[in-house]
Amino acid sequence: MRAAKFDQVRIGVRSGVERPDYILDEFFKVDDDPGEGQPVPMEAYSGKTHRPVSYEKWDDRGNWSTVGTTIAEVQKLLGDIRGWTGGRK
Repeated sequence: MRAAKFDQVRIGVRSGVERPDYILDEFFKVDDDPGEGQPVPMEAYSGKTHRPVSYEKWDDRGNWSTVGTTIAEVQKLLGDIRGWTGGRK
């Protein structure tokens, strides 16, 4: 999985609280349309195993938050939670 390929992460609202499932969206738009385009779900994973979830779970819109965040924002949040303070060596 290449993180730069995806534009947004949404969290599973019906999965575990400590390790929720997550879905990765990519935005697609028509060239002459203003704005960022429409998010299209591309891949969904278990928060516990980080393996793909079943299509039935993936396809059920009620399983996912309606608001997403960028992958960079998720990385920053995880860094804050884990106490990460510097760059890679």
